[in-house]
Amino acid sequence: MLSSISADGERKGFRWSIDPQLGQVVNKLINKLGRGSDFDPLHDDFTYEDYLNGKAYVSGRPLNSFFSYEFTGLSPEDGRPTFARVEEDLWDQYIDMPNSKVFTTVMQYSGCRVPCLQGGISNTFEYNNFILSFNLAYSIGSKLRLLKLYDNVSAGSSIPQPIKNMRKEFVRRWKRPGDEKKTNIPGILNATDFNYSINYPWWKNEPFSFAANIWQMYDDSDMRVVSGNYLKLTNISLRYNIPVQWLKKCYMKSAYVSLTGVNLFTLCHKDLKGQDPNQSGTSPRINLSLRPTYSLTLNVSF
Repeated sequence: MLSSISADGERKGFRWSIDPQLGQVVNKLINKLGRGSDFDPLHDDFTYEDYLNGKAYVSGRPLNSFFSYEFTGLSPEDGRPTFARVEEDLWDQYIDMPNSKVFTTVMQYSGCRVPCLQGGISNTFEYNNFILSFNLAYSIGSKLRLLKLYDNVSAGSSIPQPIKNMRKEFVRRWKRPGDEKKTNIPGILNATDFNYSINYPWWKNEPFSFAANIWQMYDDSDMRVVSGNYLKLTNISLRYNIPVQWLKKCYMKSAYVSLTGVNLFTLCHKDLKGQDPNQSGTSPRINLSLRPTYSLTLNVSF
């Protein structure tokens, strides 16, 4: 900081102010009752959705931990998604397991929705009558899902229709045998096969039912989990304070002009492709990234 106040009240020289903010969340659920081993749920009535959404309290894991199905690729026959540990010949094994054990066998731990470290850094640089200020926000340690590709699959309406908007990922979908080696976007099944895949998964009426269908599993698979780390330039402002001698000539007490930008850039995982890293994949809607906005301000007081 090298600054001084002149005889006419003007601030001269250079001044730098920095204000870092830091928040840390570290926790781990511990089962003091001694029931079972690590990674057992802390009570028995969790559903498979609770594991997917981070609402299941699991011993040895932090709060907001979530699980995902293990994606194993696309079928070379019709491009439908396939997953590990979901074969029908596992029925005898799963029927004897507690539901929670089935869920954590079919699914794998994906991470925590809450970052372990987050905060921001505010900087202000002043030189004579110019003031440049900007804020950076950061988040480290969280995981999140990409937005859903399939909408309302339980009602059989997720097969893409010509009259409906589609997510752009479908341009890279499976179309013919061999495409499974170069894409992970499922193909479009014919109506009969698609409806059957929705209404008749072999586990549907079992007490340990672990998913609605393969399309819901695809949206909630580990392949669509990415890092939630980011660094954002949330806003930046350049301000010029009108000199005192100019103010006196115009009979003004104060005046300044400023140019401000908001949401100028975000550094985050490349697979988000416009999805805000604060938004997890609970929506199937086509999304727009946060757009930068600019404003020019003239403030005068007499």
